Amino acid sequence: MIDILGALFSSAPLVKVLRLFLMNSDQAFDRDDITDRCKITREQLKTEMKIIDKLGFLKKKTFTKTIITPSKRKGIEPKTRTKRSNGWVLNPKFPFVDPLRKLLIESDLIESSKLVQKFKKAGRIKLLVLSGIFMHQEDLPIDILVVGEHLSRAKLDKIFRDIESEIGKELRYAIFETDEFKYRLDMFDKLILDVFSNDHERVVNNMEFSIPR
Repeated sequence: MIDILGALFSSAPLVKVLRLFLMNSDQAFDRDDITDRCKITREQLKTEMKIIDKLGFLKKKTFTKTIITPSKRKGIEPKTRTKRSNGWVLNPKFPFVDPLRKLLIESDLIESSKLVQKFKKAGRIKLLVLSGIFMHQEDLPIDILVVGEHLSRAKLDKIFRDIESEIGKELRYAIFETDEFKYRLDMFDKLILDVFSNDHERVVNNMEFSIPR
């Protein structure tokens, strides 16, 4: 097992690929899906797949995928089509699926200090709360709540995409300017109350407020 784990943790891109399949155990992905979701190059994927194929972590699968092509003209719906593609899916018979899940999924998905550094680039962050997947409660409505001032949506979108590539799962999130957050709190906003009434972690907590009971 030590040799296998050593091979599986040999690089950061490989860990990204492992998490993608562990987080989406019933879903198949092809090369384009993996490079896009994990933000790695095709050359990196080729290198890592040699290791993964040798160990038997995945099994090959032909599946139907939906391709969405955005329109270049405003007001025109994007075009969708389906195609057959060759990819991979998690092999449930791989002997170390459960240990890997405990190591990569059930432990902390990302260090709090890294998150703080990432979100600093997006504006003046007053409140950054982890919920949902980070608390291992995927039935909650969101995974990250961000409250701040002069927030850049473009930078936030990039940050969320980067985090998704690291944890292997699409994030559900809510972004509020400070005044809007306080207004929604006063209005007993269900989404906000759901976050604070369940397990959560306040990674950044630079504002005073009370949760209605």
